[in-house]
Amino acid sequence: MQIRHLLATAALAVAATFAAVGPASAVTHSEVSQNVRQALTGTGQVSVTVDGDTALLFGYSDTMGKLAAERAAKATPGIDTVINHIALGRS
Repeated sequence: MQIRHLLATAALAVAATFAAVGPASAVTHSEVSQNVRQALTGTGQVSVTVDGDTALLFGYSDTMGKLAAERAAKATPGIDTVINHIALGRS
């Protein structure tokens, strides 16, 4: 439970920082989130933050889900960089 709280706090801090830095991105958070959710093959919980052409992935999943989420984020038009902070296993 503490890991989820820390991940959520980190995601909010990153999102707040990105929101303060520049204009809205051409790629929407919901586009990337939808692609990542559809790609998850196993159990897990993943959240996505988008800043410009960068997607940040947080949460937990199995190995296949982690890799699938990263591939899905990279495959989203407008995303050039993916930073994958998805932990393996469950919290």
